[in-house]
Amino acid sequence: MKSKLHALLGLAALAAGFCLGAQDKAVLRPDVEVLALAPGVWRHVTWKDFGHGRKVPANGLVVVDDGHAALIDTPWTP
Repeated sequence: MKSKLHALLGLAALAAGFCLGAQDKAVLRPDVEVLALAPGVWRHVTWKDFGHGRKVPANGLVVVDDGHAALIDTPWTP
């Protein structure tokens, strides 16, 4: 989980620096993607594989404001 958390916060910082617009999407790994919703607000989606083709998504937000990032609802734990 720590690597996913670092990846999400790192992406939020990069996105803020590069000014990604709304509806831009970044796939960080096959089980992690981030979608820009508004300036400074991204939805992260992570998937947990329960076997037999059953993958379940978990959603949360990354919010960046004034150089600070907040992760709202963490991704799946390993």
